[in-house]
Amino acid sequence: MKILIVDDELLVRIALKSMIDWSAYGFELVGEAGDGKEALAMIQQHQPEIVITDIAMPHMDGLELIKQSREQDPAIHFLILSCHNDFEYVREALKLGACDYLLKLSMQPSDLLRILQELKNKIIEEEKKSKKILHLKTQLNENLNVIRKNVFLDVLKNNILNASDFQNKIESLNLRLAHPYFLLVVLKIDNYQKLRHENDLESDKLMDYAILNIINEVLNGYDLGEEFQSADGEFTLLVSFESEVRSSAIYQQVQIIIGEILQLIRDILNISLSAGISKVAKGYKNIKYIYEQGLASLSYGFYHGANSINVFNELKWNEAAYDCWHEKYYSTMIAALEALDFITIQYNLNNMFLYLKREKNTHPSVVKKTIKELLFEMKKIGVFYDLNIEMLLGEQDIFIRVDQCETIDELEHLIKNFIAVFVKNLDTIRSQTDRREINMIKDYVKANFSKDITIGQMSKMVNMNPDYLSHLFKKETGIGFSEYITDIRMEKAKDYLEKGMMKVYEVGDQVGYSNANYFSKIFKQKVGVTPGEYANMKKTV
Repeated sequence: MKILIVDDELLVRIALKSMIDWSAYGFELVGEAGDGKEALAMIQQHQPEIVITDIAMPHMDGLELIKQSREQDPAIHFLILSCHNDFEYVREALKLGACDYLLKLSMQPSDLLRILQELKNKIIEEEKKSKKILHLKTQLNENLNVIRKNVFLDVLKNNILNASDFQNKIESLNLRLAHPYFLLVVLKIDNYQKLRHENDLESDKLMDYAILNIINEVLNGYDLGEEFQSADGEFTLLVSFESEVRSSAIYQQVQIIIGEILQLIRDILNISLSAGISKVAKGYKNIKYIYEQGLASLSYGFYHGANSINVFNELKWNEAAYDCWHEKYYSTMIAALEALDFITIQYNLNNMFLYLKREKNTHPSVVKKTIKELLFEMKKIGVFYDLNIEMLLGEQDIFIRVDQCETIDELEHLIKNFIAVFVKNLDTIRSQTDRREINMIKDYVKANFSKDITIGQMSKMVNMNPDYLSHLFKKETGIGFSEYITDIRMEKAKDYLEKGMMKVYEVGDQVGYSNANYFSKIFKQKVGVTPGEYANMKKTV
């Protein structure tokens, strides 16, 4: 327990400090001051529980010190040091809240210790009492919050059968909801499930209680509306007013209030909430409908982002818009996916998100459904290459993570990051698989060069898209597929001609050319001489 000594006489201060073994009895001397002004600064710095002070001092006497200190902290306990002729001052000090006094000239260590221990016990009891009162107040507030919440839930579930019942309930709880017109706001903690996962249950309760208190303080400042906890991580503000004429003014005022609440919660608790504001409705029976509107308007936060205020009147979901962007971007991406053309996919994905952010007219559930359809098509490719896409970004299923995205920016970042990782993993697998498939094709061509072989036939053999296979073959071999077949045929033709066992047209037929003139033309293009000239050259050699 911290103690400060205040006296203008140095010898008195020295005597007090050496009179008892402070630490042995659970006391800590945090300092000493020569007058009230100096002591006041030390009290603010060290916050002692007990101050031992003289009365008559320069600059600021003990009475003024007690008065100013207790204005700042009423819990400080003062022990007065006095002389015989200071009794009137002592009486005044006791009126100001001093706990006891000691006469300087007759003060004994045992007297000082006795009074200090009595003060210590008193302070401990006061702290226990304070904590108990605080606990009871907290319980009372929590119980009131539960009762208020139940009234609100009863309204939503139509358990309150008539207007007089509703009126009786709000009067018994002293709720500011007596007027016939209502406006409702739903506040929801952004990324609540993630936040809940990081905290324990007790922390959740404290967080809810703190949020309700902040909302209550702001509403009390405006003397308007009531707050309820409507669900986990969700809070509802209900405002009533007397005339529809005031709707516009109330809308503006509520938006200011919500802005203030969101900012305070962010500053004090470092938690982000988003708000959804309903239309105005008349009669308590319509509260459940404007609650649904508040929830619906929260979906607009998908485009506006976290910590946003969303108004039901501004919602503009347009089902026809889906056909426009889905056909233009999604269908193109699916076609590109079949060819494993990820550059085209990324280009169209980027344009699709730009369109959605600009127009803000497609419901989040539709956007997420489209992204999951794209992922499902990618999953098919992953299955073919033995690549598990669900856990590609970590332990949590990618489809679940799409559902958990609360904003379009979050969703865009997730899917673009996923595609980048998917392409990287796929390229690694394909670089190994593709070489094997190309070698299979090359071996087939070498064994069947006399047959009519097409890229379409080969694509079916290795189960690849023909365009992609054509591109891949050229990438791996440096030449096109048709040119590769021609080169194989020409090498075999040269071999037959060198042996001199067959006529030119017979050689052509053996390597896949039934037309001798066409064979001669292709041979000359590749070798530089006709088949006959090549055979004669080899005979001469």
